[in-house]
Amino acid sequence: MRSMAVPQAPLARRRSLAAPLLAAAAVVTALLAAAPRFLLPTNGGAAFVAGPAGALGLAPSRAASTAESRVVRLAEVVDVDATDIEPATGSGLKDNGVESVFDSQKRAWFKQKFDGMYHKVFRANWTYIITDTGETGEWNRAWTMPQKTFEKRRKTLLKRFRKIKRKLRIKHGMGQRYPNGKYIFLTKLQGSPFTRELYGEKYIGKAEWTYHPNEVKAKEKVQRARELKRTMAIETEERRVEHLRQLGVWPGEPHWRPKLLQEVPLKYGGAASRK
Repeated sequence: MRSMAVPQAPLARRRSLAAPLLAAAAVVTALLAAAPRFLLPTNGGAAFVAGPAGALGLAPSRAASTAESRVVRLAEVVDVDATDIEPATGSGLKDNGVESVFDSQKRAWFKQKFDGMYHKVFRANWTYIITDTGETGEWNRAWTMPQKTFEKRRKTLLKRFRKIKRKLRIKHGMGQRYPNGKYIFLTKLQGSPFTRELYGEKYIGKAEWTYHPNEVKAKEKVQRARELKRTMAIETEERRVEHLRQLGVWPGEPHWRPKLLQEVPLKYGGAASRK
């Protein structure tokens, strides 16, 4: 049989293709070697620089050790107890009778629309007055309606409650319970005032735990972690504001920051005050 010879490109053509590639590589190498300062990263990244043999190499990061040290510091914060940290200035944490910023004062009254009319409800004695007609009376806080209207609709509301309770009881195995001992269908109805009236205080409010008693400790850890995170955020913002004041840099408008950090007052001074 005759052997099939594989056609090959002429040697001159292969050399003509390699010459432009080598010339381009030499130009790029010369440019990188001429301006290494502008090509090296300053934010902890990596860049391509010329190697000793004229090839392109990957420059190591300048901030590698700094990044590693930051990771270690963040890891050490995990075991910090929130009780061992002093609250930052203006942090708003409850300490020596200081109330939290979340404990905002409520107004003495609020408006509630019912049956197409606005009712002005007073929290002190839970009475209302209709702004259009001037009618007054006792306000049912649980059902968000006037007491006399609730007495008229009580039978209809109770019938609706029992209908929903029957459907939930069938849906959840005719009386299945959570591991904490509460009925599932009544737990889903604990927001209704009829649940308190018919089944007592057991199904009022959220239980401390549902599936395992360890949920109590887990919730406490979450609360401690949130308070610690909030304290650290405020301390960091205070240091940032002070650093900008020393540099004379305008920190911006107060409302540009998150609501949590707005309680840290902005400081103006330094080089900016001398202009």
